[in-house]
Amino acid sequence: MKVPKTWRVMLISIFTMTKHSRIVIDSNYYLALVNPLDSLHQNAVNLTHQIEKSQAVISGYIFSEITTVTSQKIGKQAAVDLGASLLNNPLIQMTTVNHSLFLASWKIFLKLKQKNLSFVDCSILALMKQLNIKQLLSFDRTDFAPLQKQFGFELIQDVS
Repeated sequence: MKVPKTWRVMLISIFTMTKHSRIVIDSNYYLALVNPLDSLHQNAVNLTHQIEKSQAVISGYIFSEITTVTSQKIGKQAAVDLGASLLNNPLIQMTTVNHSLFLASWKIFLKLKQKNLSFVDCSILALMKQLNIKQLLSFDRTDFAPLQKQFGFELIQDVS
């Protein structure tokens, strides 16, 4: 399945903005944004307008989730096209998961007791701490909302 041009253009236009602040963006936002059948698609579209002056930050783990799930739900070519759009957009900061980030993620994973908090979720918390990013866009509100105070970040909410 070929990636619809409308959301390729949307992805590019979302992040062609002035860099004011950085936001770590979880895979579920991108997955909802590119899939009109996703129950959170409209939420993602609404949030896109709220974050248009921010720089997106994703890690290799987040990229892996995005491309894997897109391949499974939409098709391999859609995943390839989406991955290329993310990698080639200079306003999306792709961070490599180095040994230091991996170990910090592991420490958080060991420390937190929530059973539904994945290792990738813990890596998001570690990434925000490492890069001093105070905002997170994720639809995993049940998992992340209780951690905002402890980890010192704001969970971006759809205010439309």
